[in-house]
Amino acid sequence: MSVPDSRNSELRRSETIEPMHMQFPFMFCQPQFGYANKDIYVPLPNQSLITVGEYPTGFPANIQEFLWIEQGNPGTDTWKCLGRLNFGAFFYYTAYCNDTAKTFVDGGSMTLSVSWEYAKLIHYAMSAVDYAEYISETVPCTLPPIHYDASSLISIPASAGSTSGPLPPLPPLPPLPPLPPLPGLQQQQI
Repeated sequence: MSVPDSRNSELRRSETIEPMHMQFPFMFCQPQFGYANKDIYVPLPNQSLITVGEYPTGFPANIQEFLWIEQGNPGTDTWKCLGRLNFGAFFYYTAYCNDTAKTFVDGGSMTLSVSWEYAKLIHYAMSAVDYAEYISETVPCTLPPIHYDASSLISIPASAGSTSGPLPPLPPLPPLPPLPPLPGLQQQQI
């Protein structure tokens, strides 16, 4: 994981983006292949988990737009992409597979970092080499706000056997008994 440095936090994007370059690794971004999003998720410092869902409706299906794509090749180059999800968070995804099997099932790795803050993502999720590539292949840009229906966000289902609706209030706790005097704080008699 990278450390903060003098990286430019200005939003940037490639002038030409080919989403088809990510098709191969995205085919394997599924729990059945060992790449569940919860397993490839790499948390960023001082940030709580941002849920991106799972196949078939979660990442990568919920990508709103790409900002940068670097096409990979089995055994030699890592696939990389930076973008924004349909609920407004930014993501950085990498994928690598070996050239023997030419598939992610028999040898590969994936990472996914997500943040509400673009600057945090490029500072902590990208290596210095990845950042240099990204800067050299992109130009400054602005993004329109994302408008989404809050009901479309992924919710975590309740546990089995639970009732729907709000939980009843808890009964009040009984008062605590008084604390015994602490030996070191008692007045000493002279």
